[in-house]
Amino acid sequence: MENHMPNHKRRRLVQIHECVDDRGNPVVVEEYQTEVAFAPLSGPLEWRKSARDLITDSGDPVNFVSEGVFQLVLTDMIVRVES
Repeated sequence: MENHMPNHKRRRLVQIHECVDDRGNPVVVEEYQTEVAFAPLSGPLEWRKSARDLITDSGDPVNFVSEGVFQLVLTDMIVRVES
């Protein structure tokens, strides 16, 4: 049996997506992975992957649309990974 430790979370930057909007303006989307600590009955503390979050480099929320395509939540603007 394992115990979830609710106060033991960490958030790690896992990827940066260099995107452009329809006008060619650059938009940086950062992808973060939340990890939650679990304490097994025996053995060391384990970190388990949880939710992923997307935000712009200015902190605005972003939705995943499809591979390489994102939606800026506050403006509904679609941005694409620069090829």
